[in-house]
Amino acid sequence: MLTLPVKALIAVAVFVDEILRPIYRPLVERIAGLAFFRFLDRQVSALPRWAILIVFAVPFLVAEPLKLVAVILFAKGRLILGVIIFLLAQLLTFILVERIYHAGRDKLLTYRWFAGIAGMAARIRDRLLAIGRPIVRRIRIFVRRHA
Repeated sequence: MLTLPVKALIAVAVFVDEILRPIYRPLVERIAGLAFFRFLDRQVSALPRWAILIVFAVPFLVAEPLKLVAVILFAKGRLILGVIIFLLAQLLTFILVERIYHAGRDKLLTYRWFAGIAGMAARIRDRLLAIGRPIVRRIRIFVRRHA
């Protein structure tokens, strides 16, 4: 059983995702429609699976250290710069990784270990959503009744 604080964290994450999805989903679809990303999709899908795996890893190798820099900036009181760097790193990871995964998904899933990790990640996501969405629904009902 999950404890109340864990359920609360999951509910907050799902709630934030539910609020932000109408904003970021159209943005991501628009960006994916840009000529550069259409070109990227074609180039990635033409690569062998090992090369797709390398290309898939590169945004993580760039963005994750930037997120650490952002945290250090937060700790030093440079909040605005930290937020900007964190958001740019998050955007880089989200857009590039999502597009590379979309373009190379079929080939990446031919790696049994990758398919296993992708399946496990999907199950975890589905489980978290199953926990968080009912909590978010109850919060919305509560707010409507008491607003």
